[in-house]
Amino acid sequence: MNCNNYLNVDIFDAIHQVIEKRKIFHNEADFQFSLAWKIKEMNKDLEVRLERVCSLNNKNCYIDIYLNGNNKIIPIELKYKTNNIEVFEGDEPYSLKKQGAKDLACYDYIKDICRIESIMKCDDTFQVGYAVFLTNDSSYVNIPRENSGYLDFSFEIGKNITKGIKCWGENLGDGTTKGRHPIELNNEYSVDWITYDNYPGSKNGKFYSTVAIIRDYSKLKEQISRLFFDLQKNDYNEKSIIYKIIELINEHCLLEGKSYQDYLQDIKNNWNISKLNINQCGLYLKYIIANERFGEGFIHKCFVNGTISSILFQMLDLLD
Repeated sequence: MNCNNYLNVDIFDAIHQVIEKRKIFHNEADFQFSLAWKIKEMNKDLEVRLERVCSLNNKNCYIDIYLNGNNKIIPIELKYKTNNIEVFEGDEPYSLKKQGAKDLACYDYIKDICRIESIMKCDDTFQVGYAVFLTNDSSYVNIPRENSGYLDFSFEIGKNITKGIKCWGENLGDGTTKGRHPIELNNEYSVDWITYDNYPGSKNGKFYSTVAIIRDYSKLKEQISRLFFDLQKNDYNEKSIIYKIIELINEHCLLEGKSYQDYLQDIKNNWNISKLNINQCGLYLKYIIANERFGEGFIHKCFVNGTISSILFQMLDLLD
């Protein structure tokens, strides 16, 4: 597949490497610089900027880490929330303080996701975005109390970030909610926490990270839906269109490190499309899976040795 128009940046590997190597950071700026440096080490030709200014709704906003290559842009927003711990790394002392205010930190993380969603809608050069959260405060991975006023904004283990409007609970006062308006997300985001036991035996020595992947599904839906529509016309080349569908889906799977099955689940969760289109998605995704399972030349053999429709139905029998 030709992915020259896309950035192939493994954000998850970069995060893992920098946390494994550094173990701990003095503050968010330290984490920001370290991650940006690692991304640059892994992608020599990539432009990497910190606090790059972008325009959003006629106002300036700052992107924590801004990646630019092949005229495609990836924005990354970071949050680093700490709890009390004092350790040495070599001869360097680290003294982290309890920041608290979990309700505001959760709100700000959801706001980061919303900001990237908004930027991507305004500019086609923004390809995919990431919101990174790193903490040694275990309260973030635990379920809040039922009467907590920030339940809409929490993202503990076992809870995904759902799409829709997020609001404060009625029991919270103006001191918390003033200037912090409800947030509306366009998509759902899975929350997968990774634990780094960097200082075994030390209180607050475990670090937890999660990453939300932000993408404008409306653009992707428009592109693929248009191709599905073309497939229903007799005057279009079936082979050419299926190749385009395969290439487009493959590129987006590469961006997020997802399997085609996971990608189909994303489509079902985030697209308001007809059952017919979902069935078409499943059909062609299984076709791609077959190509992946049986070798790179499998698609070509299908086109040469049989009609597309009969081969697809055979794939249903093989892969169901």
